[in-house]
Amino acid sequence: MINKHEVNFLVTIEARMTSARLPGKVCLELEKSKTVLGILIDRIRKSKHVNQILVATTKNKIDNKIVEIAKKKGCLFYRGSEKNVLNRLVSAIKYRKLNCIIQLTGDNPLIDPLIIDYIANFFKSNYPRYDFVTNNNLFDITRSAPVGMKVSIFKKASLQKISKLANEKDHYEHPTLYFYREGKKKFKIKNLKMPKKWHSKLHPRLTLDTKEDFIFLKKIYKKLKNKNDFTLVDILKFIDKNRNYLKINSQVKQKFPKNLN
Repeated sequence: MINKHEVNFLVTIEARMTSARLPGKVCLELEKSKTVLGILIDRIRKSKHVNQILVATTKNKIDNKIVEIAKKKGCLFYRGSEKNVLNRLVSAIKYRKLNCIIQLTGDNPLIDPLIIDYIANFFKSNYPRYDFVTNNNLFDITRSAPVGMKVSIFKKASLQKISKLANEKDHYEHPTLYFYREGKKKFKIKNLKMPKKWHSKLHPRLTLDTKEDFIFLKKIYKKLKNKNDFTLVDILKFIDKNRNYLKINSQVKQKFPKNLN
């Protein structure tokens, strides 16, 4: 049994092959035999706060490859609804004996484990004060790390509560959306400002949504892969010295759910 005052983290990764803009993106290789999902898992494991990693995918046959990667990497996995991601996530964590969730998505392969630790440290040191803590500052990018470095942490019980309150299509597609829209009235939320070392006036896209993003991330990975445990600071320094790389995916528009405020 978990002590109610003790924090035990489970990392969840939402991943599927049927992405609208870039199908199969999580299984693309940034380097030979190194998939986007595999690299993400390896980087997550460098976090000091990770107890377990669970890949939440769908029941679709096409997602068998995602399950294979999860198994090969020694991760837990769960297969559920493709469209109702909220239900998939709630079902995936239902019987897991961990009380707090670090939510990540499969399209952010260069996530910095130091950012995971920074947010996890805050959540843990303030537990049980906050229900939801994130660095996803949608309305003020000057407070946030670049797109592709989003980390959200919440209590397992809070997500289970949301699953009963959710009543809009967007809520089911984006599991934590309820926190942003109606959550302030029912939950204690913290939008955490990131230290200046993780900011960049260049605002590079470090997420994977399009072919252009893939080309960009592949170039970044190729240049930094030999640097042991490269961090976001390393990425930003490299981009600052090679600004021409930004042209590759600077025109890609980030999609956000409507009516966030």
